[in-house]
Amino acid sequence: MAIRNLYVFKSSGLLLFHKDYQAVSLDSDLVAGFFSAIQSFAETLLKETETELHSMSLGKYTFMFHSDKDLEIAIVIVIDDVKKDQANAKRITDAALKIFKEKRLEVKNFEGNLEAFKDVQQKLDEMVKPETLDKRAIQALWE
Repeated sequence: MAIRNLYVFKSSGLLLFHKDYQAVSLDSDLVAGFFSAIQSFAETLLKETETELHSMSLGKYTFMFHSDKDLEIAIVIVIDDVKKDQANAKRITDAALKIFKEKRLEVKNFEGNLEAFKDVQQKLDEMVKPETLDKRAIQALWE
């Protein structure tokens, strides 16, 4: 198994970008709203705005989170095995964060038009070539 999906969304819950490496059948808009709601719930429950969700397991999948307060975005990566997939998830997260920092103005002014981010997948693939990810990704295609 391996990296499954990547989601980038605004703190408001609006989806900016998603990429399926090996898709888990999930509606990307529902995923963005769900994790935005969880983050809001944690902040309300703990009465702290600095509360950040780092990971959550649902069934056989783990969702890893990274929030950037400056950009007001969250990056969520769906993985199979925290021990084996964490390094790949970090590489993807770091690359996505760099790309979205370069698109700071588009992120700030985002109102739902995904055209502003149509080049993100190409840039991400150039920075983190899918074929360089853990070889278990290839094996998972046959499961």
